[in-house]
Amino acid sequence: MYLAGTFQGDVDFDPGVGTHTHSSQGSTAGFLLKLDSNGEYVQTAIFSGTVQADVVENLCALAIGPDADVYVGGVIWSGAIDVDPGPGLHELTAPEPIPGSFTSLPVFVLRLSPDMTTTKWVHSWWGEVSFEIEVGLSSVRVTETNEVVVTGYYDGLRWDDPVSGVTWIRGGGNATFVRRIAASGEHLWTRGQTSQDAYVIPHALAVTASDEIYVVGGVGGLTGVDFDPGPGYDLRYGVRVFIWRLTADGEYVGTVDNYLAGDIAAHVSGGLVVSGSFEDQIDLDPGPGVDLHEVDTGEKEACAVLLGTDWTLAWSWVSGLSGDDFVTAIASDDMGRVYVAVRTTERGSMLVGLSAQGQELWRRDFPGWVRRMVAHSEHGLYLAGQFSDQGDFNPGPGVDLRTPIGPYDDFITRLSTAGTYG
Repeated sequence: MYLAGTFQGDVDFDPGVGTHTHSSQGSTAGFLLKLDSNGEYVQTAIFSGTVQADVVENLCALAIGPDADVYVGGVIWSGAIDVDPGPGLHELTAPEPIPGSFTSLPVFVLRLSPDMTTTKWVHSWWGEVSFEIEVGLSSVRVTETNEVVVTGYYDGLRWDDPVSGVTWIRGGGNATFVRRIAASGEHLWTRGQTSQDAYVIPHALAVTASDEIYVVGGVGGLTGVDFDPGPGYDLRYGVRVFIWRLTADGEYVGTVDNYLAGDIAAHVSGGLVVSGSFEDQIDLDPGPGVDLHEVDTGEKEACAVLLGTDWTLAWSWVSGLSGDDFVTAIASDDMGRVYVAVRTTERGSMLVGLSAQGQELWRRDFPGWVRRMVAHSEHGLYLAGQFSDQGDFNPGPGVDLRTPIGPYDDFITRLSTAGTYG
């Protein structure tokens, strides 16, 4: 089990009785934590400033490849860091911004050995962007052939990417991009949406068994968004949320707009599991069919669907809970079963297990806020998130009470595919 993130100050990364404390060199540092299948500490890799300076970085994306190599993505906002956790040195530096001019901001993806001691490659890119910028790397996924797909966004007037040769000219707002990297770390292609003043932010990324790429995101602003990254146009107005679909070669397939905008997961059938919430009324079939659901209480209802490769609806699930509730994470295992984490206003969080055909198998109350979830038929469910109040993390007959030390503490939990300890 691996976890990646950013920390400040002195942190003990050993969740057990031992102590393994690391310090950030600058304002923040990145970490990569490895635990065994029982949640015991194995090791930590630290990505910190090469000098004691004001270093600000964001280690924000993590994936494990089919050969157990570790892929980590992030952004350097200021300073210089060594992105090689081993004895070598690979320094990336964010130059000082020049007001009224253009500067660069490094975005990077690393491929590390499973023991996190060997850096196999570093893929980084940046370009000229306006001095008032925000660059984000949202998600990283790895295909069965060890190719890497990343999605993110940039906020600026212009971005010249010298690696891909792509230039975006913008009037403001944000643009979403998808980038594909070869198993050797070389750039394959980059695609992006364009608009004049809209704010287009990706929320989730999935790569299906057929190697198609799906990005779920949201749009703010009144201007239109061209979802076709090629020479054609698919200009749409009034879009609030979207599911953007590309082939393995980056060709545009299509977009479903104003549908659902929660977490997504690739399904073993080759389709896509999509989650979200709705109020009043919704047709959960994005195709020609009708799957109408209503909420007459004015509350929000969590839901999930399985879509086929032709956007047809295979099945839908609705939580049926009282109060507002919405999906915070979703996962699907290698047997096609689906697991949904729901946050509710009346009972905290709830975990739900669905069959490959969408039938509800079990429900479990759960404390905290589940932000990430991974599922496997043999190894079970791995959940990570935060909690602020004392809670029982054993959803079965036993008790595992945990009390947070600070306002919000992080947790990692492993459950069976039946949603229980053991």
